[in-house]
Amino acid sequence: MACTAPSPRARALVAGVAPGLDGLPVAMSAGLARNPGAVRALGEALGCPVAVPAEPDTVGPRVRR
Repeated sequence: MACTAPSPRARALVAGVAPGLDGLPVAMSAGLARNPGAVRALGEALGCPVAVPAEPDTVGPRVRR
């Protein structure tokens, strides 16, 4: 089963802040970035490569408690 559900929504969100992705680097982090199908689907939806850090779970905002 292909993972494509988040792709149209992500494309719409990206288009709201960056209508053209020419030369704009795109990265994906958090747990979903560990799913190669999700990364591929996002790249296809955006029409550009998506970079994933070596440890995507440790990249992102820090939450103070």
